[in-house]
Amino acid sequence: KRSKPYLNSASGPAGGSFGEDYTLKSVIGQGASSKVLRVRCHETQRTFAAKVMRVQGHRPQQRAASKRVMLAEADQMSRLRHPGIVALQRYYVEPEQVVLVLELMQGGTLLDHILDRGPMPEHEARAALKALLGALVHLHAHRMVHRDVKPDNVMLPAAGAVSGAKLMDLGFAVGLREDGTFGADISGTPAFMAPETVKFIRGDPDARLTSKVDCWAAGCVLYMLLGGYPPFQGDSVEEVFDDIVYSVPHFDEPVWAGVSLKAKLLIRKLLHEFPEQRLTARKALSDPWLRDVASAADITLELAGGRTPPGSRAPGDGRAGGRGGARRGGREGGAPATSPKSVRSPYLEMQERHAHSQGEGFVRSLQRVFSRNKRMQQIVPR
Repeated sequence: KRSKPYLNSASGPAGGSFGEDYTLKSVIGQGASSKVLRVRCHETQRTFAAKVMRVQGHRPQQRAASKRVMLAEADQMSRLRHPGIVALQRYYVEPEQVVLVLELMQGGTLLDHILDRGPMPEHEARAALKALLGALVHLHAHRMVHRDVKPDNVMLPAAGAVSGAKLMDLGFAVGLREDGTFGADISGTPAFMAPETVKFIRGDPDARLTSKVDCWAAGCVLYMLLGGYPPFQGDSVEEVFDDIVYSVPHFDEPVWAGVSLKAKLLIRKLLHEFPEQRLTARKALSDPWLRDVASAADITLELAGGRTPPGSRAPGDGRAGGRGGARRGGREGGAPATSPKSVRSPYLEMQERHAHSQGEGFVRSLQRVFSRNKRMQQIVPR
């Protein structure tokens, strides 16, 4: 049975089914009900990413509801086009699946970057956060909330090209009501949920859910970029929730010793317990730390010669991934100097390695990497 292609770009092929229009090259990522494939268009020979979402449910009503959710994501990606959001080229509706054909981001996710290299120097984290906040400003201006901001939903166009980071996966995005809140359908990833979301889940009638939940998650992302591990952790979802509601982010040595005070203050302002006092995405873009950009010449000197500029860390400090010596790139934002090639995904490799452990081995592997990052010795800027 032929699928129906819905064009969102004049550059795509004219028609046919997904299987007829594209050739599978490799698997980029995999989730519980979807997978992302690297595919090549037969007509143009261009390479794309294809997000293949399986229709869920056995009853006709369940399957129809599942398709509506998938088509809502396609509709949102069509309407909310922005340089900081992965672009939808077209999508196909088939009996057993919905396929979104997306621009190919070959540098993996921010989580892959963290798992492979450990914490980022501040100029890289600054570039990545600027890109993320720019996308959130666009979403919030259109009265939409992403609800699942996390490092594995931010992709890089090439290895280390953090200034070109783009937000992906609008599957959980919802619109705001007239009063600036959204409804009771709670979605997202527990470790990145805001305190008001946790309180709402736990039955607090006063908890109001607004676009500030995305700003909290952006604060968690920044913490992970600079520290190499999540700010709130636990051995169960309830323990993670307790940590979110009753704790504050800590900046323990040695990994945080070389991080500037301005960066830590921005994290505090994004991870403020009370949403009315938490920074908006637009205000966060005006924060002093984000305006304090080192010059490209300084960063090149830092990477080539081992000097640590204020607010950054030294390269070649023996951090994750066994990549001694200078980091890739040498331009502002960590953009690579060579032509982009697809990088391996440590996150996907970890998933594949623990495919039969029912998630326990996978979680333990993540925790080991985060514990290693916590212990990394950093050079304090002078």
